Amino acid sequence: MEGQDRAGCHGRAISRPGRKNRREQPGGLDSFCKPIEWLLAVRFPYDSSAAYPDGGASVECWTESPEAVSPVPIRSPGFLLEAEVLGPLHTLQPGQQSHLSLEWALAYCPGPILNVNAVGVTHQPFSVQVVNGWAQVRGIFGCFETGHVALTWLDGVGQQLHQMILQPVSPLSVLQIDSIVFLATPIDRAVCAALIILRTDGSDLGQLAITKIEVAYTAELKKNALK
Repeated sequence: MEGQDRAGCHGRAISRPGRKNRREQPGGLDSFCKPIEWLLAVRFPYDSSAAYPDGGASVECWTESPEAVSPVPIRSPGFLLEAEVLGPLHTLQPGQQSHLSLEWALAYCPGPILNVNAVGVTHQPFSVQVVNGWAQVRGIFGCFETGHVALTWLDGVGQQLHQMILQPVSPLSVLQIDSIVFLATPIDRAVCAALIILRTDGSDLGQLAITKIEVAYTAELKKNALK
């Protein structure tokens, strides 16, 4: 099994069937995806001060395939992946109980997946290029929630300067952004731009992506802006 930690999450690419894999997962989010189309994620709380079983693992995966070498005798019916989320260890007295809450999420997005966080996934990196009062915004993503994506301008300390709604989002469709937007509000102090996912009632779900603003002059951008 291979994976990369990005922004407090972990992506799984299965490469060695017939074995058990353990992993500490501080981000509280684990994800599995096909090369193209759907990504499945599970979100869960993680306590960095608690002890976890199996050497500190909060996520364990077992993989099988018909011809893979296995440490235990199995007759696998096919290619399988078993995923488990583990909670911290507790000593319970009679009548006491412990629980672990899991939240499953699904997003439609082409692969490969570059990043996963609590609100969605990234296929093509987020980029913003600004010239003469116009901004070219690009990126390809998948979202776990239904709502809208907003382009938010941030100053050097992360304070919001301005926000504008770009388009609706849904877990059932790819979020592809390739737009040129007019900057109705001056953003001279803006250093970064972020994509924020909003619920249908307008409340903030979280940040999908963030990038530094690139200020440049390109003939292509000016030509597209003047159309």
